[in-house]
Amino acid sequence: MAGALDYVGSYVWSEKFWFPENVSWKDIENHDEGPNAGIYHPQISDLIMPIPVAVLLGVIRFCFERFIAAPIGRSYGLREGKIMVAEYIPILEKAYRKTKRPDDKAIEGFSKKLSKSTRQVERWFRKRRNQDRSSELKKFCESGWRFLFYVSAHIYGTVILWNKRYFAETLHCWIGWPHQHVSSDLYWYYMIELGFYVALAFSLMTDVRRKDFYEMIIHHIATIGLLTFSWINNMVRIGSLVLVVHDAVDYWMEGAKMAKYIRKQKICDAMFVVFAVVWFVTRLVIFPIWVLKPALVDAEPITRYFHSGRVLQVLILILMALHLMWTYFICRIAFGFLFRKSVQKDERSDSESAVTEEETNGTVLDGNLNVNKKKE
Repeated sequence: MAGALDYVGSYVWSEKFWFPENVSWKDIENHDEGPNAGIYHPQISDLIMPIPVAVLLGVIRFCFERFIAAPIGRSYGLREGKIMVAEYIPILEKAYRKTKRPDDKAIEGFSKKLSKSTRQVERWFRKRRNQDRSSELKKFCESGWRFLFYVSAHIYGTVILWNKRYFAETLHCWIGWPHQHVSSDLYWYYMIELGFYVALAFSLMTDVRRKDFYEMIIHHIATIGLLTFSWINNMVRIGSLVLVVHDAVDYWMEGAKMAKYIRKQKICDAMFVVFAVVWFVTRLVIFPIWVLKPALVDAEPITRYFHSGRVLQVLILILMALHLMWTYFICRIAFGFLFRKSVQKDERSDSESAVTEEETNGTVLDGNLNVNKKKE
């Protein structure tokens, strides 16, 4: 086993995996003298920085949600809500872990076993689902934090990238590679974003569990992987374009959700319309042209083939696949919006294990609103 791990480790960190021929780890070392003096090449040791950044962001988030977002939410009438704990009944608890909504036949079976009426059994499952349900105040605070971060990150990313040549001419993402200077502003843009996604990946376990929970895990893993790989082999330029494109749309969605929670329907509707337009423009037009094409077509003639570059391409393709999947759900929301003239309840905010009797299935994007079907 040890020998196999050593072999895998030697391959993973081999120059053959990370770089094309004639490029080695020595080529991305930083020097004060020589032809590459003054160029800062990303270092593997830099990837320690996102850990304290993630911890710091966690502290900021806690303070923001508790001392800013929560008071704002309460001023609009949002409350934590009283949780009615369901009586612990082993048979029903075991069944609940398998299915939150047993069919009529199963309800009747439980009724006979427990000498309870079917109505009592149904009420137990309803109470058990509500027991896991998160309050609108909690959801408002979570959306508030993400709104704050995405707005700040998008403004910062746009400002630092605006005058970069590759921002307008993406071919320059590759020209001169691997000797491309990473400025201090770009360094911190990467470290903060990577720290945020690391923190977000861990907070998925305690945040309101969305119906696209597993899709979100894939999204975060793909994003963290993309940022990590692009940092190690100094393809930071294309990685920064991925970040700024994604941040351009996310805060519109979070803002619409916040407006929905505090019953500002017109604001919610307006922000949803802007969100939908920005989503289609950024994720289905700009991302394929500005990020996907340069990564798949323009890079290889300049950088030549190498394995970690292929991994980077796969991760970008995974993000594109998620964009297409989430676009389908946005279209469902858009059709519901046209017919109802307003964005309906944010179903996606409810826990996978905590959908109330008035809520139905559905799913949406990386943090987006969802269409609400008719009540049961």
